Amino acid sequence: MAEGIKVLMMGGQRVGKSSALAAVMDAFVNGCGKDLFSAQDVTTLSKVEDVKQASIKSKLSEAKEMLARSVGKTIIVNSGKTNARWDYQLQLTIAGSTQSMSITFTDVNGEYFEGGNMQQDAIIELVRSYDVFIVAVDTPFLMGARNRQNDLVDEIINNKYNCIDSIHTFLTQINDENGDNAKLVIFVPVKCEYWAQNNNLDLVSKAVQEDYETSIKALMRYRRVQIEILPIQTLGSAVFAQHLEALIFEWKKRQFLFFSKRQRSRCGILPDGRVRLNDGTLKDSKSGKISEDIDAVLVAGTDIIRPNSWFDIVSSEYKPHNCEQLTYHILKFMLAKVVDARIRDDENMSKATGLKKALSLMHKLWNKIKDLFGGISIDQMKRTIAQLENNHLIKYSDEGIVVLKNVYLKS
Repeated sequence: MAEGIKVLMMGGQRVGKSSALAAVMDAFVNGCGKDLFSAQDVTTLSKVEDVKQASIKSKLSEAKEMLARSVGKTIIVNSGKTNARWDYQLQLTIAGSTQSMSITFTDVNGEYFEGGNMQQDAIIELVRSYDVFIVAVDTPFLMGARNRQNDLVDEIINNKYNCIDSIHTFLTQINDENGDNAKLVIFVPVKCEYWAQNNNLDLVSKAVQEDYETSIKALMRYRRVQIEILPIQTLGSAVFAQHLEALIFEWKKRQFLFFSKRQRSRCGILPDGRVRLNDGTLKDSKSGKISEDIDAVLVAGTDIIRPNSWFDIVSSEYKPHNCEQLTYHILKFMLAKVVDARIRDDENMSKATGLKKALSLMHKLWNKIKDLFGGISIDQMKRTIAQLENNHLIKYSDEGIVVLKNVYLKS
């Protein structure tokens, strides 16, 4: 099978890239377009330095189990971090056909997007070779920096947590080859449930445009980089509640008559003085010891500390929203890119008067991407995208979705 479409997931540690990726892949396999596409996860799990890659299935099971055991509680949603660079692969087949193609999502450790690390060259190499970029934005921090009543999140903390400056550095490494090789950048605010419930997703998109203004202006100067904002709800039933200072609570739990085991948990102190543990359990502050969470320091040697985001679990139902839109937008863009390359190649060949024109960049690009959809023909993909649009399954506006720059591609 051809290499297919490659998508780079960008964003800081714990912003929610991996959870968003799991929701995106699951939504495409089980979402509203499954009658037009059949999709399956065909990822070959790998291991790096004894760390085994977690499967999408395990990520989904973990999320669903968390919702089931936490209904009615206010908790810290699992905010583990990706330990390395992992590739996840979807295999797509158009209904009525046996031919398939692949989309590879590359999920990278958020530390790699922080400034001054040893992995910058590796990220730059990925940026220069990929066609599609998803920039995951932690919405509670994005919007928390705008809440005057929230004294735990300011512009500096939001910038550092979402890696806004360093992501700008990487995005400016995109190479559209002077407009001959179109690229797609989608800013994706995640954990948007609270703002969706309050009909404020337009405010979220506006905040993205404000905070990533420098990056967006730089991308606008490219001839052929399409720029979009597409907010998603990654769990559906976990609604942001508040930020609290990042603390650790330690206590002794009696297991037998003369034996107790020391327990510890991330926690937050409530206005009434009680301590809320990571899983939502409430304890008397006098029943244990409270200390600072050293893992919450955003920049070593400074007092820039990340508070914890707490979420109300309102239902046990796992119901992400608009996650399939990412894949639909990617497929439509890449279809347009392939068709454009073919048309330009035909035009160049018809005008060619010598070998130099016949071996133009567009000819080389067409040769490179003509097999992008594997065994699925361009005409088959055209018909399927048209069906998605005719059935109003692709959204271009509302719910905070904004196309900031739509690249013109010949069709």
